Amino acid sequence: MDATPYDTGVRLEPHVWVQDGITSPDGLSRHAEADDYGRVDFDDDEGATIATLWIEGSPTSVEEVFVLKLDVNAPVIIHGPGGEYIGTAQPL
Repeated sequence: MDATPYDTGVRLEPHVWVQDGITSPDGLSRHAEADDYGRVDFDDDEGATIATLWIEGSPTSVEEVFVLKLDVNAPVIIHGPGGEYIGTAQPL
């Protein structure tokens, strides 16, 4: 079997926090809470979580995207739906 982009580190592998009402973001399984739903960890080819992402919608405003970076000194590069560069968010 050929190595996937996840295996080679070209793409980070997504892992949804909640599976059948159970979550284990820190390795300890527990019943999911409302704030756990929609969160996705992105892991490198060694299994380390690089970032957690979630999007919150609202019927009265645009969606908000949240990225929790584990490496707080790294910038977040933002691309549009067509892959075009939109901007870079620098760490505080």
